[in-house]
Amino acid sequence: MTQTERAILAMLQTPNPTRMIGSAVWLYLALLANANHRGLVVRTRKSLADLLTITEDLIDIYLMRLVHCRLIDIKSPSPYLVISLSGWANSNTSKNEDSSHLAAESGQIVLEVPVSQLAEAEKIKNGVRGPGEGGSLVDELSREFPESARADLEQDIATHTPAVMQSALARVRATPPDQIRKSRLALFRYLLGKLSRPKP
Repeated sequence: MTQTERAILAMLQTPNPTRMIGSAVWLYLALLANANHRGLVVRTRKSLADLLTITEDLIDIYLMRLVHCRLIDIKSPSPYLVISLSGWANSNTSKNEDSSHLAAESGQIVLEVPVSQLAEAEKIKNGVRGPGEGGSLVDELSREFPESARADLEQDIATHTPAVMQSALARVRATPPDQIRKSRLALFRYLLGKLSRPKP
């Protein structure tokens, strides 16, 4: 079995792949087509967006979805992305390899990523809200919407970018109670869909 076949099999073994991966399958296929021999892809988010003829915001959504499904691991954040394909035979870097080896494999583009951006990506990956705030985004949402199941909130986080999540949450908090028709949670989910929709 080839490395590409292993990666495709990993995708097909995702529970309920049609629902969990959805349109992000096109980004996954693009990553497969551009992976090097170690299962690494080095591209800017703009180049991926241009390749698929979609917006960069939609690339972010698809990346989060693939991360949630454990199909990829983002080694370096956008705009200079270094992505490892989890299903690739040699994608897992040995524990004995240091970060300099990854940088050499990925090329000069890794060295151009600001340290602050790397730190911010790590916060997003771990669900941390912001400097000094502590806690996680899912914990914050659980406090804000106690009627929602935690698993559903985790799915929201996996499906939408952190910027969209925070923007929707800010709008819900700013909306007077008498202007909310159904519930704050329903408004939040409506805003997530609206803010994530590609602009014409």
